[in-house]
Amino acid sequence: MHVSILPSFWFVLLFALILIVTLPVLIIATTFFVSLTVKIILNFFKIYSHIIEVLLTFLIFLFPLLYNIYQLSSLDYKVVFSTSTPAFLFSMMNRFTSDFEFLNLLTLLAVTLIFTFFTGYIFIKQYDFLITNYSTPIKKRVLNLNKIHSNSLLQKLFFKELQLYLSSVTYVSNTILTPAALFVGSLLYLFHTSSLLYDYSLELSFIILSSKDIFILFTTICLLLTTTTSSSLSIEGHRIWILLTSPLSFMDLAVAKVSLNLILFVPGLIFTNYVYNQHFSSSFFDSLLFISFTFSSLLLISMMGLLINLKFPNYNWSNEMEIIKQGKATIVTAIISTCLISLTGILIVLNFAFSFQLLLLVNFCLIGYLVYKLKKSSLISD
Repeated sequence: MHVSILPSFWFVLLFALILIVTLPVLIIATTFFVSLTVKIILNFFKIYSHIIEVLLTFLIFLFPLLYNIYQLSSLDYKVVFSTSTPAFLFSMMNRFTSDFEFLNLLTLLAVTLIFTFFTGYIFIKQYDFLITNYSTPIKKRVLNLNKIHSNSLLQKLFFKELQLYLSSVTYVSNTILTPAALFVGSLLYLFHTSSLLYDYSLELSFIILSSKDIFILFTTICLLLTTTTSSSLSIEGHRIWILLTSPLSFMDLAVAKVSLNLILFVPGLIFTNYVYNQHFSSSFFDSLLFISFTFSSLLLISMMGLLINLKFPNYNWSNEMEIIKQGKATIVTAIISTCLISLTGILIVLNFAFSFQLLLLVNFCLIGYLVYKLKKSSLISD
C-alpha cells in the first residue's frame, strides 16, 4: 500500500531514484567498513597475511547468501539473491510499519546517510593507519626453501611453486574461489544443511534436472572453471631465466605446477566424492565412475592450462592481472573449460545412459595426448 499523499507513479519514480543513489553508496561504505574492520582485527592479533585477510573478508560477504540458502524453503536463485540484498532488510520492516513502503524508503535513506558519514569519520581518523596498511606492502613471511632439507626434486619444486603462489594476492584470490566453493558446497551437503539439496528438482521449459544432476554439474563447474596452471609459467616473469639455465626438464617442472592445482582441490574432492557415494550413487560401479571422472577432469584441465600457457607465455608484464585474468593463455583455457562443462551438461541433461563412460573416455584420451605433448615440450623451443 502506498502513502496517499504521493501519486503512485511519482512514488515509484522517487523510489527508483533514491535506490539508484543509496544502494551503491551503501555497498561501497559497507565494503570499506568490513575490509577495514578485518584488517584492524588481524593486526590486533598480529596476523599480517593478505591471504587470510582476503579469505576472511570473502567469507563475511558470502555469509548472508549461505544463511539465506539455509533458511529458505526454496532454491529459486531469484529468491535467494533478492533476499541477500540490502533492500530486502528494509522490506522486512513492513511488519513494523503497517506496510507503508514510504517509511521503509526513508529508513533506508537515513541508514545509508548515517553509515556513510560514520565511515567517512573513520576514514579521517584512521587515515595514517590506512596509508600505512594499504599503500605500503607488508613484509610477508615467505617460505625459505634453503631451510628445506629434502632429497626429492619434486618436493623442492613443489615448495618453490607453493612459495610463488602464496607470494601473490592476485594469484591466490583469483584461483582459490572454485576450490573454496567446492569445499564449502560439499560441506553443505555433508552436514545436511537443507533437505532441498537432496530433494530439489529444477524444472525448466524442456528439461528437469534432479538434485543428482545439479550436484554433478556443480562439481564439474568448480573443477573445470579455474586452474592455476594457465598462468603458472607466466607468473615467473623475468625470473624465468633461472629455469631456462637450470638442468631441470620441463616434465619435472610440469609435475610440480600441476600438483599445486591438484592439491588445492583435494579437500573439496574428498568430501564431494563421499557425499556422492552416500546419497547419489546407485552402485559401487557408479561411485567408481564418478571418482574417476572428477579426478581425471581435474588432471585434464590442469595439464591443459599448463600446455596452453607454454604456447602463449607472457614474461614481460607490469601487472599480475595482465596474465592471471587477462592473459591469452587464461582466456583460451577458460574457453576450453567452458566447452568441457557444456559437454558434461548436455550429456547430463539428455540423461545419456553412458555419460560417465563417454566423459571418461574423452578425459583419458586427452590426458594421454597432453602427456605426450608435455614430454616433448621445453621452455626454450616453445
